[in-house]
Amino acid sequence: MELSAWMAAEGLTNVALAARLGVAENTVNRWRNKWRRPRQKDMTTILHMSGGQVTPNDFFIVAPPVDQGRGRPTRCEAGQ
Repeated sequence: MELSAWMAAEGLTNVALAARLGVAENTVNRWRNKWRRPRQKDMTTILHMSGGQVTPNDFFIVAPPVDQGRGRPTRCEAGQ
């Protein structure tokens, strides 16, 4: 689950989460918009605060694999 979705479900604002983590409001905004990733200690705190719903992997954008530069989906991506 992405940080924004978890915050919405919990009714948390940027200000509220920032206060709980001891970071600036702008820092939380940057994380939510994927402009920056939290430091490891903040990722760990968020993981525990969210009961495991927001994981460190949720802060990374990973492109789907492609087949050796041919631009076609791999078998895994194509569902085979």
